[in-house]
Amino acid sequence: MKELNKWQQGLMYTGGGLMLAAVIGKLFFPSIACAVLFLAGTLEYGCMQLLQSYEGKNLIIKRLRRIQIFSDLALILSGMAMLLPYVNKYYGHRNEWLVFFAIGVFLQLYTAFRIPTEIEKEAR
Repeated sequence: MKELNKWQQGLMYTGGGLMLAAVIGKLFFPSIACAVLFLAGTLEYGCMQLLQSYEGKNLIIKRLRRIQIFSDLALILSGMAMLLPYVNKYYGHRNEWLVFFAIGVFLQLYTAFRIPTEIEKEAR
């Protein structure tokens, strides 16, 4: 896997922190600011993950990278769904964003544990 430099890692961690703060804020103070912060955090986090690339030939790691990119898209869709009630008054009143968020977070956790173990296996 291609490693990120310090600035890119900082941006990735900042994006993750923005997502976490926005979700906690959305639970207690639902407002458009939380939705915009979450969307900004997901875009930042997703773009930094796209910069990480795998140039090897291991099909398992390539599949896991595709799953990781799909989970980034699910998180971005959850941010867009979080903005729906503020854009159109007829949609987005039942917390639909949680479905995309749960899918994205589950897949991120899955790939976060599987990719390092597969890279370690490949190194041996």
